[in-house]
Amino acid sequence: MDAKIIIYGFCLALVIAGSFFWRYTMQIDEAEKEMLLARQQMNASEDGVKQAKGWLAARKEAAALIAAAAVIEKDNKALKEAVDALQRKKTEIIKVFNSSIQRARQETVGMEFPDLQLNSGARFRDVKIQSIDESLVVLKHSEGVSKVPTSAMPSELMDRLRFGFIPGTTGSPAGASASSSGSNGQKTPSS
Repeated sequence: MDAKIIIYGFCLALVIAGSFFWRYTMQIDEAEKEMLLARQQMNASEDGVKQAKGWLAARKEAAALIAAAAVIEKDNKALKEAVDALQRKKTEIIKVFNSSIQRARQETVGMEFPDLQLNSGARFRDVKIQSIDESLVVLKHSEGVSKVPTSAMPSELMDRLRFGFIPGTTGSPAGASASSSGSNGQKTPSS
């Protein structure tokens, strides 16, 4: 019976050792599962950090773009105000220029020339300009009165009259390119 007790004791020790081994194996499995879960959480956290860094970089870039847009908008506003001021100034200058042209046209009526040669080659003596419009000039001269197309007037008078000229555009007034040798010794009504 001693052998039975020893065998039972040995079996009991084997069962106890087996249960401890089983429990130890289960704890190792649980620890391994917890370690895998911790790794997954760590990887997820790293991915979250990378994504957060990406969002942070995108946010910084967006903030920089917004700041740049604000600066550009401010500069654009200043430039727009400058352009508006220049447009107003240009309008005022055009008004002054148009009134100067009108005044020069009015002062041209009554001008006297001892000798006037037109672009067409016709020559008049003791000429006085009686009226001017965009298409026709009435001249009183030693031989009578003549109606002459405005485009036939000498280039010096065409430059003064500026018919066909639009202020604010480039180019010369109509008829200014025609060559002439007339209008020697002109007298204005005030002289």
